[in-house]
Order: sequence, then structure tokens, then C-alpha cells
Amino acid sequence: MKRLSLQWRITLMSVLLIGITCVAMNLLLCSSGVYYMDTIADSLQGGGTVILNDGGAASFDPQLIAPAEELTIVVDGVQGRFRTTNWYITAAVTLLSGILAYFVSGRALKPLRSFASQVEQVQLNNLADMRIDEDAISEFRQLSRSFNQMLERMNNAFAAQRQFTGNAAHELRTPLALMQAQLELFSAEHPDVRPETAEFLTLLREQTERLTQMTKTLLEMSNLQQVARNERIQLAPMVEEIFTDLAPLAEKRSITLDAAGDTALTGSDALIYRLLFNLTENAVKYNHPGGAVRVSLAQGAEKLIFDVRNNPGGLLDSVADVSLYHQRQWPDGVYVGDTSFSGSLYGIDSHFLSAADYAVNYGRSFVESDFASCRKVALIDTKSAQSLFQGENPIGGTLEISGEPFTVVGVVSSRVSSEPVINNINDYYMYSGSTSGTIFIPDSCWPIVYRYDEPQYAAVRAVSTNDMTTAGNNVAEYLNSHVISGDTYKYQSKDLLQQASQLQSLSESSNRQLIWIAAISLVVGGIGVMNIMLVSVTERTREIGLKIAIGAQQSRIRWQFLTEAAVLTSMGGILGVACGIGLAEMMSHIMGTPVAISVPACIIAVAFSMVIGVVFGFVPAVKASKLNPIEALRRE
Repeated sequence: MKRLSLQWRITLMSVLLIGITCVAMNLLLCSSGVYYMDTIADSLQGGGTVILNDGGAASFDPQLIAPAEELTIVVDGVQGRFRTTNWYITAAVTLLSGILAYFVSGRALKPLRSFASQVEQVQLNNLADMRIDEDAISEFRQLSRSFNQMLERMNNAFAAQRQFTGNAAHELRTPLALMQAQLELFSAEHPDVRPETAEFLTLLREQTERLTQMTKTLLEMSNLQQVARNERIQLAPMVEEIFTDLAPLAEKRSITLDAAGDTALTGSDALIYRLLFNLTENAVKYNHPGGAVRVSLAQGAEKLIFDVRNNPGGLLDSVADVSLYHQRQWPDGVYVGDTSFSGSLYGIDSHFLSAADYAVNYGRSFVESDFASCRKVALIDTKSAQSLFQGENPIGGTLEISGEPFTVVGVVSSRVSSEPVINNINDYYMYSGSTSGTIFIPDSCWPIVYRYDEPQYAAVRAVSTNDMTTAGNNVAEYLNSHVISGDTYKYQSKDLLQQASQLQSLSESSNRQLIWIAAISLVVGGIGVMNIMLVSVTERTREIGLKIAIGAQQSRIRWQFLTEAAVLTSMGGILGVACGIGLAEMMSHIMGTPVAISVPACIIAVAFSMVIGVVFGFVPAVKASKLNPIEALRRE
């Protein structure tokens, strides 16, 4: 039944309905006819009876009946023939009605066939041009209108998809080409690299090629590859058009747009416009409020130069971003359900996440409307998400801060993280905020929970690590000249890298001084060892003379005294190492500072002491080996 067409279904239903109706009427007529036949026969009883058989009128002669006599005509088999005839008529009517229903239903379904044929002509490339005729019967008018609206929505969706695909392909194309060029350049400049580096470069080259092929596929999907590229384009009017399109965004962020120069090229107007628009839009989006975007056009020897620069306004040299924020350590009244919070609470502006180098893991960051409308939203870090929501998705959750509900909209984390080393209570106070988690709310909401606190801290992000010293000095100079009055207090910049460099220089200088002191000490100690050994030779002259007299060789005498000197200095080195270890452990216990003992250093120290003994014991040993045995034996 499911495979039958709608026309055949209507025909069969019509035949079934007409057949049932005819059968019912046939039964009704047959019963009524037979009843009235019997009634007529009963009313004629008592008169003359003439039986009309199958012979017909031949067996009936009206002349045989007198005019006054009653006449009864009995027709034999008429009721059966009446029923049979009615059934034949019923079948014929039903059949003719089915044939008529088939053609009538086909005529009635003609608008549906027309609608189906138009729908079959709808293709992906003619969604915008294809429309179903709405001038139809009332039953199909609403269907055609709804279908046309669906086609329009599908066309808009496919257009947006093609636009996104094209934009994504063009955004990927330039950095991929740059990556490929850099890889080729690096490979050409460094042909002799280690095998693992070569393998890594090969992997990078393969993956970059795959991304390039994917970009080409995206371009083909968006039909941008078939765009004609033979148009002569003047770029200055195009830049002005781009500035006009970006004017609302630039005015919203108080960014000045400026263009200089002009040039022309041959290509696709649509593609070049999209390329320049994306570059300029990014420069506006990622600029600071009050900054400026300058577009420069120039014609080079064999290339066209299109330069887009965004100059942040209101910032000092070497400073990339500045943020003023509030902070409270261990704030009271911060809860999620029955769980209290014991980390750090920040009231931040729109620049804090960039200045402090935070990234959004999932959810969203604060938007301008959050600050403007004092919207009660919050960001939390991963530690807070784990401790407060215990593994559940925190997005959409509610924080209670001083009785005010704040909705969590995102989870953030620092791009640069390190595990703090906590050895005492001071370290705990210093790092407790980072180890217990952090919550961020818009600074415009800070007065809602803590009334009228002024910003307590400022975070400054330098353009690069090389500019940190310059940025710090510029910020300190600005604060001293614009924020404070008088000379009682002054801001000063302390660069950790500069301090580390100074500490390293101080350490190197101290090491050099210690080396000189140790060298002088070793020389003095060696001279002392040499004197002791000379005294020993003098005291043992008779013993040495006796050994030589009975046949001892000079080398034996030298090795004896060299061994004594080495043992003497080695024992001194062992004693010195033991005293150093003891003093270090004692100072560690008193000051609470951990100490590390280097076993190789101890071994080297003892060995060096032995060498000192050998070097400075060599002169006494030689003197002892060269004594005249006769004179040595005479000496008392």
C-alpha cells in the first residue's frame, strides 16, 4: 500500500466507498422489491389464476377469462432475476465510478504534480533564482509560500557558509605561505642540522603542505577559485571604501583611520577587497581604544607594498598594555552554595587579562557591555572551578559575593604557570592566592560588593622582554610626574632581569675574590706543609742516612716523604670538608634555609688537598733522597 501513488490511493478509496454504497442500495432495493411483489400477490388471492410459464403469452389467453372475473397473474422466477440484475448493475456502476474517480483524482492532483516538478528543479546553484509559483489553489498557496521562504533561508545559510569558508581560507593562506617560506629559508641556511631537527623540519613541512591543500579545497568549495582575476583595481578608492565600512567600529573604539599613497594592480576586486578588509579590520579590533590605524600603499620594484600599522594611543614607549585593578586576599562572604572561597578576588578592567597574560579556556571573557551595564558576571580560574564546583561545568553557575549573585561566564588560566616553593609562613602568605584559586569580576561591579575602593594595583605589560627596563622606567617617570606631588615619595622601577644580571655580576665578582683568597690560602698552606716536611727531614737525618747506607734507593726515600705529605694534606682536606658540612647544616637549621651537599665537590676538594701535599712536599722529599749517608750518620 505504501508503494501506491496518491492517485491510485484516492481511486481505490473512491471505488471502495462507491462499492459499499451500491451494495447497500442493492440490498435495500432487492428487499423492498421482493416485499412489494409478495404484497401484490397476496392482494390478488381469490381471483382467477393464470400461470405464465417460460412459454410466455402462448399459455395465456385473455379471451378465456370473463370480464367480471378476477385475474391473478403469477410470474415464476421473477424475484431471482430481479436480484441478479441488481447485482450486475451494482458491479457496473462501481467499475465506472472507479474509472471516473481515477481520471478525476488525476485532474485534482495536477497542482501537486506541478509543485513536485518545480521542486525537482531546485539545485544548490539556483537557490536564489528558483521560486515556486504561489498563484495556485488555496490548499497549495500556503505550502508554496512556506517552501519559498525555506529556499530563501537555505540560500542565506549557504551564502554565509561560502563567505565563512572563503574568509577562513584567506586567513590561513598568508600565514601558511609565510611558514613554508621560513621553513625553506631555514633549511637552506642550515643544511647541516642534527637528525632529530631534520626530522622535525620534515614533519613541519608535511603538515604545512596538508594545511595548504586544505586551504585550496576550502577556496574551491567557496567557488572563489573561479572568480575572474583580470580586473584593473585602483587601491586608494578601495581603502576609502573599507574605511567607510569600518567607520562604525572605529568610532566605537575611538580609533583614527588614516591612509597614504596609491597604487594599482590586476586581480579580483572581490578577493583583494576581502584581503585588505580583513587586515584593516584586525588592526582596528586588536588596537587599544584611542589608537590609530594607518594604511600605506606603495609600488616597489617588483611588488606592491601594502602596510597596515596600528599605533596604540595613550601608551608609553615600550608599553603594550596597562590595567588598573582591585584585589582582596581571602575575601569574606564569597560562597558557592555551602562552599566558601579562600583565594583572591580581583576587580579588573578590560585590559587586565591581556596585561596579566591570561587566556580563556572555555566560556567567554568579559565584553564591553558587562562593564557598561555593571553586569554581575564573573570569571574563575581552573583551581577555583575545581574547588568550588567539584568537577561540574561551572559555566552558568552562581557565585555569592557579599550577598550579591554573580554568574560564571568563563574559566581562565595563566599562559605562564609555575609551581611555587613554600618553605615557611611568609612564602605561604605570598603564594596563597595563586594556590587557592582566583575570581575576577568587572571593576564596575566592585562598588556593589565593596563600596568605594580605589584601584590598588596596576599591571603593565611590556612589548617584549628586551623592553622591560625601558617600560618600567617610563612608567615610573610618568607616575612621578603625573600622579604624585612633591619629593617625599618617588616611584622607581625595579627590573627583575636587571636585578638578576646585577646579582650574577656580584656573584661572579665574589667568586673571583674567593678564588684569589683560596689560592693565597693554598700557597700559604703549601708553604706550611713544606716547612713541616723540611723539619721532619732534619729531625730524621740519621734514619735517612741509615736507610741509604744499607742500600735504600733515592726514589724510595722520595716516595716515602711524598706519601707522608699527601697523607698529611689529605687528612687536612677531609677535616675541612667535615667542618664545612657541619657548619652548613648548622646554619641551615638556624636560618631555615635548605642546604645541598655536592659529593663530587667534596671528593675534588680532598683530591686537590692531596695534590697540594705532593707539590709542596716534593722539595723536602728530594732533599731527603740526596743526603750523604756518611754525613747523615754523623749528625746527632
